[in-house]
Amino acid sequence: MPNSFSFSTTSTLAVLHEGHTIHFVPIDVRPRQGRSSVSLIRDGLGTILLVVRLISLFAPLRVFVPIAGFCLLGGAVSFCLDLLVFRNLNDATLMLVLAGLMIFFYGVLADQVAAIRREVMRGPPQ
Repeated sequence: MPNSFSFSTTSTLAVLHEGHTIHFVPIDVRPRQGRSSVSLIRDGLGTILLVVRLISLFAPLRVFVPIAGFCLLGGAVSFCLDLLVFRNLNDATLMLVLAGLMIFFYGVLADQVAAIRREVMRGPPQ
């Protein structure tokens, strides 16, 4: 767990990943005194990066499969255009397909590492 502002986000995602339910409990607080130090640009982008990092830690395929699919789809469209229109295979087509395959298999590898990490964190079966 981080020692920073993202503790609540990290713990919430970890609890959700383990299959537990979360309920919102409203609390009453006094209004804030002064101005907030939270910046939409700096903290907002940092939070988005944190969520992507946490998703890739708990379920890496949710990050890698869409990116790989986008590359493979672009490669397939480019391949069809190359063969039907230009009658010549373009280097960019090959690069898109290879990038998609590499990203997909990197995601599979990351998923396996995450699964092993979860097993190690749980400890040996009793």
